[in-house]
Amino acid sequence: MLASLPDSLSPVPVRRWCARLWLPGAALAGRERDEQARLWLLLDDGRVLVFRLAHAAPDDAFLDALAAALADDARGDTLEIALDTPTRATFLVLYGTPASPVLGVDQAVPGFGAALAFHASLDGEALAALAGMAGPNTFWASARNYNRLAAHARRQERLQALTRFPFLVAPILLSRQRWPNLSDARRYRWRAHDAAVVEAIEQGRDLVGALATCYGISRGLVRSPFCARPWVASTGRSLSEFLQFVDAIPPNRRPSSVAEVEAVASHLPALWHPFGSHWLAAGNVFRAGWGEDWASLARRFPSLNEALVDAGDYLRALTRWLQASQRWRFDPGRLAALWVSERGLASLLAASARWHARQGWPGGGAHPGLPAAVPAILGEWREDHWQARELATCASLAGEGEAMRHCVADYWEDCVTNASRIFALASTMDAGGGDASPAQCERATALFEDVASGDLPRYRLAQLRGPQNAPASEAMRAFAERVGREMNAPACAGRRELARQAARGAVVDPRRAPPELDEASIQVLAALLALPPLQVAGEDGGMPANRLRAPVAGYAYVCDPAREALFATGQPLALIREPENPHDSQAIRIEWRGEKVGYVPRPDNAELAAQIDAGVTFAACIGDFVAQAPLWQRLWFEIVRDGGERP
Repeated sequence: MLASLPDSLSPVPVRRWCARLWLPGAALAGRERDEQARLWLLLDDGRVLVFRLAHAAPDDAFLDALAAALADDARGDTLEIALDTPTRATFLVLYGTPASPVLGVDQAVPGFGAALAFHASLDGEALAALAGMAGPNTFWASARNYNRLAAHARRQERLQALTRFPFLVAPILLSRQRWPNLSDARRYRWRAHDAAVVEAIEQGRDLVGALATCYGISRGLVRSPFCARPWVASTGRSLSEFLQFVDAIPPNRRPSSVAEVEAVASHLPALWHPFGSHWLAAGNVFRAGWGEDWASLARRFPSLNEALVDAGDYLRALTRWLQASQRWRFDPGRLAALWVSERGLASLLAASARWHARQGWPGGGAHPGLPAAVPAILGEWREDHWQARELATCASLAGEGEAMRHCVADYWEDCVTNASRIFALASTMDAGGGDASPAQCERATALFEDVASGDLPRYRLAQLRGPQNAPASEAMRAFAERVGREMNAPACAGRRELARQAARGAVVDPRRAPPELDEASIQVLAALLALPPLQVAGEDGGMPANRLRAPVAGYAYVCDPAREALFATGQPLALIREPENPHDSQAIRIEWRGEKVGYVPRPDNAELAAQIDAGVTFAACIGDFVAQAPLWQRLWFEIVRDGGERP
């Protein structure tokens, strides 16, 4: 938003500023030093405004005109002010600059004394509240945040709430920055603004209840010491999700301080990996206590992050085996939740390590029953001495597995059915900064997963491995993150959607051979899932006598949040044949309380349709509903022959 100063700089009738500080750019600290001056202006309504201007020290008339131009802009929407002169000078409004100039001024320059004087004219309680939340890569004491406290009509109520619940209230009332910004005009608007919480703060209502509702956690966690200190969680999940995870841990087993979380922060993104959309179930890991269980896992599995990620591969192999041999689709994350609940995480990691040791690395790339290619999203992408190549064919993935000596070829089904994408990454620069030979360049394989829950796909770096599963360098990880940003850029939106559509429509041949499992893994599956007598599907590929479990096809097109709030595992579903369906004569519609929620997916519907047409009756129910999962994997159904028992 651009505002203009009046043609005349004669004093306005009412002076609207009460303190000022003008400093040349040379007085600024460190990297902020430049050729343009900064002007701090304290208005008589309590707001602090900071300007960047190529101008000599302004006189009172000029300051009056600046203050008048922003007198009614309490929200801070104006980013630039233009002086209506032949040169058309423009002044930037810097909302991300520290409200107190002492945070941005070199203490060795003569102007530091004037900065201290301006600082003394500000609201000390508001400054102290903002300074108390400082942390690594965390800056709260901006002019915009100061104005939201010191110049607000409910100043005292806001300061009290921020002091009482800094961890929970700060993201709602304020905007966090990574560092002070003395250069750019940006609004820094709220990312987590919640009107109900703000109303509770300002009207003196039930703030504990409002925060509990906002974050989806219990009132007890809101009141706990864990939420009493300001910090920024770096956990691989949003703040609300992480708090819900902590809330899922029994109170006497939870972390009790920021330090306890930060001590294992590097492991947390890997912890979510095996659980997928069932990440809340990871709370079952902590039976002895947060610190004790992490220490035990680290002692038993020295490369803990790699072990957690490998467990995700193992779970996918188990679920593929279930589908191929039992015609039962099972979400790997739900299987992880069930395994950990019954046997603990260490048992899952040990079974995964045993299976990986038997597998070695599959150099072959044969995947019968799967398409040989998927739509590319980025293709090849280069940046300076870095290069990325998307592996969009089964053959290229197999070649990467053989070259890198790891099991990346086993991920082809994820590329086909879940729209995952894998890239071969390489650096062409050696350690000394020169061109590297092929033998010297660093290489890595990156797996990106579609993690968006809405209509627009969004990719996240899920795995990054060097040759033989060795860890990649930080520089390689940074490059992989940049590749992810390119995939998520608007220019790739159409190709991302094509990838998702291809995954939705992918047809996987159920008759393909199941992956090889050791006997111990099969026995664990039988115990966990109460499977009927285990046997591979017959030569006709028929469905076992009494079971089918799969996500509802087409649910993404009919989902309804109001209806989802009523879903519960075990609720009955109706199966209705649609032989006249123009898209599939084998179609079987699935209804919940008389409302269509989707269809039995192909090719699972073919044999089931034949049996229904022959007079066989089946009962169906909701097998699972995972609100955090992508739309096409959110609602799961189970079918049993009439009289069969649900597992």
